[in-house]
Amino acid sequence: MSLLSELFRKKSPRLEKPIGEPKTSNELIAEVTEGANLVEGKQTWKYAEEKKHDIEYMIKCCHAELKTMEKAGLVPAPYYFEVRSASKADSGNDKLAVVIVQQRKGGD
Repeated sequence: MSLLSELFRKKSPRLEKPIGEPKTSNELIAEVTEGANLVEGKQTWKYAEEKKHDIEYMIKCCHAELKTMEKAGLVPAPYYFEVRSASKADSGNDKLAVVIVQQRKGGD
């Protein structure tokens, strides 16, 4: 099942904005999850390139993805967990970040 399908089973939002134009899937997800998928008001994917070397933002994105998927009963995409957080942690010699990433991935 898709994220939207799972979320719509739990809550049925209006598919159109008050002015009559259709809402985007991002707007619908934000509405149904009560903003769980947002970091500082933006979709997590908007930070993927802009903040890819900022471990704090990538951890915020991890939390947002986890909250969103928890609301839908699904598993989040590993992108923020594996690629961004791990590469930043490894390249920056940030021992705390390495531990956080390993814990999230189930490592030692």
